[in-house]
Amino acid sequence: MSGVYSQSIVITRLFAENSVFLLLVPDDSQVAKSTTQTLKSFPTVQFVELLDENYTSVLTTGEPLDEWRLSSELLPVDEAKLVHDGEYSWHFVAPVDTVAEIATEVQSAPPESIRIGYIHVAAKKGPVRGLIRNIIITDIVVAVILSLFVAGVLLRRIRRLMEPLVVLEQVMTDAMHREDKVRAPLEGPAELK
Repeated sequence: MSGVYSQSIVITRLFAENSVFLLLVPDDSQVAKSTTQTLKSFPTVQFVELLDENYTSVLTTGEPLDEWRLSSELLPVDEAKLVHDGEYSWHFVAPVDTVAEIATEVQSAPPESIRIGYIHVAAKKGPVRGLIRNIIITDIVVAVILSLFVAGVLLRRIRRLMEPLVVLEQVMTDAMHREDKVRAPLEGPAELK
């Protein structure tokens, strides 16, 4: 499960990095169309919402399976993280930052990050549920096969150990009926000799 979870964090972070231009130029329909196609190309991504710095939705694509919506109480965030674990999907949020270099005549200051919005990504839990179901089915099959094997080995061992007792029981039954010349055989497994 952690693989899909960590993959969703990385996807959310990448979407945030690639959404900078869309937030800087919100009226460019070609950029919005290209961004939407990119977002829909990931199989686990079912919903993406791009928010500006005032938490207003700029771009929405897809529909989440659960009815949960991102609220402003959960913002701001400083890094990509899980904000809601829904029944059918995980909801991740990441900040969208742009970098501005402030140059002075003497020296250049380190780049300063400017927060321009947030991205909300809902990732499906379906693939994880499918993996869990496959693991459970495999575990059950392996357990049944191993239990049948162990039962077979145990029955064979018990039968081998019980054989002299069965023979002795037959001898005792014959002796009880007063049959003459009743003798117990002197063979048997090495464990009993």
